[in-house]
Amino acid sequence: MEGFRDAVSFCGLTDLGFIGLPYTWDNRQGDGHNVKVRLDRGLASDSFLDLFREVKIWHVQTTISDHCCLVAECMEHSSSRRRKKNFRYENMWQRDPSYMALIRDAWDQNLGAGGLGEMQMTLRGGQSRLQTWEKDVFGSVRKSLAALRRELEVERGRLIGCGLSRKEKQLVARISELLSREEVMEKQRARMEWLSDGDRNTALFQAKSRARAKRNSISSLRREDGSVAVSQEAIEKVATGFYRNLFSAQDELIPELILEHVPRKITDEMNARLTCPYTAEEVDRALHMMGANKAPRTRRVHCWFLPAALGTDGCGDHRGGAELSEQRYVT
Repeated sequence: MEGFRDAVSFCGLTDLGFIGLPYTWDNRQGDGHNVKVRLDRGLASDSFLDLFREVKIWHVQTTISDHCCLVAECMEHSSSRRRKKNFRYENMWQRDPSYMALIRDAWDQNLGAGGLGEMQMTLRGGQSRLQTWEKDVFGSVRKSLAALRRELEVERGRLIGCGLSRKEKQLVARISELLSREEVMEKQRARMEWLSDGDRNTALFQAKSRARAKRNSISSLRREDGSVAVSQEAIEKVATGFYRNLFSAQDELIPELILEHVPRKITDEMNARLTCPYTAEEVDRALHMMGANKAPRTRRVHCWFLPAALGTDGCGDHRGGAELSEQRYVT
């Protein structure tokens, strides 16, 4: 089995998983001698996966063969149903010379003295400014790279037999900067904190990102009646219904009856520490304990952004620190 894994890794193949029963071979023997194992797998290369939006492998039961039939369902990219693009903070934005001025302007314009509520409004305002700036100023790295490479090819073709021109040097410098931005972007998606910037191994980053996306994706859900939901709409409906029933309150529920049987874990001394005001040092320490690519809650503002927006390496001398330290929420 180890040799098989080495061969799969050497060839750059990805296991596509499966939908159905967790085995592909049954020796059809009686109790005590029956063996069911997953011998057959669907594998694909990165170039094949790039051709399709999603690839699913179905285990289809057969009546004569002792092997299941593997059916590959390849779904093409479709532009008919486009989801609204969520805001994603990009670490590569910080390489642009106009980035810091944009952040300073957005932060100073929206920041008041309203504590955490005002902080949230300020972050929303900065998010809106960043979205507009990305579209109008920063642009798409991949599209810009493709255009510059075509322009460089034309320039070098025009000057065959000559040395480097000034325009060629400028194009090479711009392409080098865009490659660095692409590296930061792919590294952020791969969540590879151990690899330092500068390697430009975007193929590795893309492979890790694809593996993370596959690991985090849900290809099917089993309903209570045993049927399987595989389409996106059906999966969303099953998940919504499950959690709605899970978290819905029971009829005639009396919380006091339940709380009588819950042992008290928080002492008065612990409660006093939890409800005391925040200090600027606590906020600073909490920010730096979070990973650079972590995005608190659903706003997707990564922790790389916060020190820059706060104007320091931390938040100890931030103007809103006094207001923030006055509020602490305990649940």
